[in-house]
Amino acid sequence: MDSGRPLPPSNRIHSVDLLRGVASLAVCYLHLTFSLPNRILKSSGTYGYLGVQVFFVISGFIIPYALARANYRLRDYCTFVFKRMLRLDPPYLVVIALIIPLGYLSAMTPGFNGPPYHVSLSQVMLHFAYLNAFFKGNWLNPVFWTLAIEFQYYLMVGLLFPLISSRKRIVRYLLFAFLSILAFMLSSKDYSPGLCSCRK
Repeated sequence: MDSGRPLPPSNRIHSVDLLRGVASLAVCYLHLTFSLPNRILKSSGTYGYLGVQVFFVISGFIIPYALARANYRLRDYCTFVFKRMLRLDPPYLVVIALIIPLGYLSAMTPGFNGPPYHVSLSQVMLHFAYLNAFFKGNWLNPVFWTLAIEFQYYLMVGLLFPLISSRKRIVRYLLFAFLSILAFMLSSKDYSPGLCSCRK
């Protein structure tokens, strides 16, 4: 029933939702073309990996936007990180719990021709803090590197947001200059092996 009162403005940005959809389709299409026999169709998904980078750009905008709307302060950091973990970790942990037994079961399947499946305790433990890339450990699933980058971003943006939103222009300029230089100093091969393999 219509109360006659105006509806509150939506916090959603529909153009961003559309961009998410396009990025998702691009990544899905890339993985679909991996199994296509036709060379032309197979190469049509070459740039689908850019969908992953689009997701990162979206997060780069949406998270600070949400923090600004919430009047975020550094004292809110722990709450912010905890909420991010609640969104990111449950499905991630469920997938980890499924991957390990399925990996061993698939290796025991008659006709299996791959290398023996083995998972070390240290490899699993590194997953809980998304630290595999820092210790040169293998991911249980190659796509987990994207979650690691996302989580690292959450940790960083929560700390840097007071500088990002500083009213002093010089503070913002110096921060962005530092981050730009840092981007050229870090190798994407160390932190995004999945992206590098998709581009080959």
